[in-house]
Amino acid sequence: EEYDKGKSAKMATGAMFKSTNSLIGEAVKNWGPEQIETGGKLLVRYFENVLQNPYEEKYRRIPKRNKAFRGKVLTCDGALSVLVLGGWREKEDAWTLQGDFNRPQLATVLEALRAVVYP
Repeated sequence: EEYDKGKSAKMATGAMFKSTNSLIGEAVKNWGPEQIETGGKLLVRYFENVLQNPYEEKYRRIPKRNKAFRGKVLTCDGALSVLVLGGWREKEDAWTLQGDFNRPQLATVLEALRAVVYP
């Protein structure tokens, strides 16, 4: 059988989405309506801001002392796992994305997160 690069890429992308979707589902399984409304929507906004402004460093850095982050995101079990799945890394005083972050990975996590937050 002949190798079809496009078909293989679509299959890999589909598998990655299914896997990411199940990981997101596991991370947010204990979220109630309040966590979805506050933390979930804020996480979506963080991811969207980065994808819409990939070269602006301010969108690739979330200070740990940020009041909204502490009050909305950190109160949601599994929220930090969602950040890590999207490629964010914990530094001493902030969560950051490197300038060469994996955009397809971030977009896939965002799509899975949107499915939970905006069903």
